[in-house]
Amino acid sequence: MKKCSKLLAMVLAALMLLSSVTACGEGDSSNTKETTGGVVTDAPETEGETNLAQARAGLTSNLPEANFDGREFRFYNRDWGIKFLYAEEQDGEVVNDAIFAANSAVEEKYGVDIVAVDSGMGDVDHIAAVKRIITSNDDAFEIAFGHDMLTPQASLEGYFLNIYDIPHLDLTQPWWSQPGLKEFTVNDVCYLGLGSISYMSLDQARIIYINEDLAEEYQITLPYEDVLAGTWTLDKLVGMTKDFYEDLNGNSELDAEDLYGFSTEGGCYGYLENFGINVIGKDEDELLKVGFEMEKMTDVISCVYQWLCESKGAHMTDDANKYETELFTAGRLLMGHFSLGGLLKDVRETNISYGLVPMPKYDEAQENYVTSTVEHPFIFPSDATEDKLDFAGFIVEAMSLEGYKKIFPAYYEIALQNKYFDNQSVEMIKIINETASMSFSFVYDTVGMALPIYHMMSYTTPSDNFASFYKAREKQFEKMIDRIIDSFIE
Repeated sequence: MKKCSKLLAMVLAALMLLSSVTACGEGDSSNTKETTGGVVTDAPETEGETNLAQARAGLTSNLPEANFDGREFRFYNRDWGIKFLYAEEQDGEVVNDAIFAANSAVEEKYGVDIVAVDSGMGDVDHIAAVKRIITSNDDAFEIAFGHDMLTPQASLEGYFLNIYDIPHLDLTQPWWSQPGLKEFTVNDVCYLGLGSISYMSLDQARIIYINEDLAEEYQITLPYEDVLAGTWTLDKLVGMTKDFYEDLNGNSELDAEDLYGFSTEGGCYGYLENFGINVIGKDEDELLKVGFEMEKMTDVISCVYQWLCESKGAHMTDDANKYETELFTAGRLLMGHFSLGGLLKDVRETNISYGLVPMPKYDEAQENYVTSTVEHPFIFPSDATEDKLDFAGFIVEAMSLEGYKKIFPAYYEIALQNKYFDNQSVEMIKIINETASMSFSFVYDTVGMALPIYHMMSYTTPSDNFASFYKAREKQFEKMIDRIIDSFIE
């Protein structure tokens, strides 16, 4: 395995240029959408089975024998995303070494050289480079990964191929995200690859970290039993946190030195999906339509507004990676909305006893928890030759199988269950893994309808008037859905 230097990749990109607050009522959830989205959603195969790697060791694909005589399989990604599926060498870290072992197994079995091509760019420039490379028919990669929103939106412009048409992919296998395929398939077309080739979807799952020391000190019952019973709801989360506040520095101001019940990043990623709302739904023919009920949407918006904008105990932050993390690691935050992997390193360096739970349901009538996540989906370029597609499909299938057998168990079981969290949180991780989703609405939205909480509850002029918000975007939203439908049909 080898990794192209950033300098080489940037030179390549340059050449391309020459040739992107009160607890709330529970409401009606009769049309709540069930879990969807982009992660392989299996817990251990049987109750009490604790070693996924052993359980999956004997799995095989339907790929024929082959030897590619050292042919390079190049995947194009930006630096941050590469670490989720590529390791240049072993270093003793469990997940890194599992990635190295998985890729080495593919290389040795099929005589291939897996090469990570680092674009060295940010998300917008990266996807722009992917499109330029495809447009110029330049043979720069077999597959490319990209930002969770920018890549799907670029798929509507004809740059990527339908993964159902790629040879060697057995999309019925468990190393492919079955919920993801269901979510992102329209008219028998899906442009995005989601599955076990990468563990980003679990690492980036948005969940709630809990400071168990604060809960004990203030005699707050931890919600683990509610989660297991299916009774962990938005109403209970609001009730536990809205009044949990102390002015620790005594200056009569809400600031970073005080004690809070809940903090969330300003983007409020996935809040609608958590509560069973997808702004783009599907009809009986699996075609797209406006997917939400105005009454339920209004109730959720009102509830979250009262909670985050009018209570002292809960709030949004405009720099989650700094302010919110500092609050939690300093022991001044009861609960925080983070990505699963985003807080691990920082919190492990503290003496805080901590656990985690999924984001709650809207109400108890909601059938499943929904854990929002993001990941870098991969694509097959529309300019690929038949030989290139045959090779790319073959190696992607092989890497996905090995990721399912080696990488995912290492992260899920060894790194998470045995290294970072206690037994109670192990049960929570199982639920989070089973309910993780990346939603069609979120990644294809271009008019702001999938993030109304973010847009309406800005730091200067927050509002809970969803009817007005929707009216200003209704025509744009409907045109956007029509444009997406046209792309999938064409």
